[in-house]
Amino acid sequence: MRKILILLFVIALGNAYGQGNTLYSVLWVTPKMGKTSVFEKQWKAHHTKFHGKNDSRSVYEILSGDNAGAFVLVSGPSSFADMDKERPTDVAHNLDYDNNVISSVEKNSGSYTYRHADTLSYNGNVVADKFMTTVYNVKMGKMPDLISETRRSIKINNQIKSPASFNGYVKMWAGSHPQFVLISNLKEGFKELDSEFNPQGTKFRDAYIKEYGQEQWDKRSKMLPEITESLEVYISKFRKDLSTPR
Repeated sequence: MRKILILLFVIALGNAYGQGNTLYSVLWVTPKMGKTSVFEKQWKAHHTKFHGKNDSRSVYEILSGDNAGAFVLVSGPSSFADMDKERPTDVAHNLDYDNNVISSVEKNSGSYTYRHADTLSYNGNVVADKFMTTVYNVKMGKMPDLISETRRSIKINNQIKSPASFNGYVKMWAGSHPQFVLISNLKEGFKELDSEFNPQGTKFRDAYIKEYGQEQWDKRSKMLPEITESLEVYISKFRKDLSTPR
């Protein structure tokens, strides 16, 4: 899993290092070929031992793209202060993972931290089990343009009372690789991706042009190649059977 998320712009994002439980730790795990069921069994046993409500994990399975079949292990939300805490079970946890889970794993990503950006999210409290994730790998200096356009989209979605739902996340300490991710919550399932299910495109366009003008709409249509190095899109589902109860 090469990429996933964003350079931090303090002015553009507001109080990026604000207080509260907004941080999520993420690990991508790819099982060995033919070992997915073994990994799931091993993970369940490990999860039962170490990941109750006080150290929960939410697990998502990627269903499309180059990383189809990988699992995303997410813990949080948490705060910066939580990073200073050491659990008495940490050593035993790591040993158990190394001894009883890693044998079925082809690839482990590094551990990454993401911050939920409430001001870059729309109708984000919708609970869903299926998702579409869009990953923006942004050119240096172009993040404010993407942030500004995302906020315009949120304003228009509010105006037209769109049923859409998405959450924006930023990658902490992204260095020279700015990235931004939008996760669309598909409450009704993947059928929401069908334009016939939610024909909001024309309504959104008309409201956008009325608010910002045709010139800005035309600029929006050409923006992504100008501000991004690359773009990734994939669908995923929540694996309740591998996760701590919500």
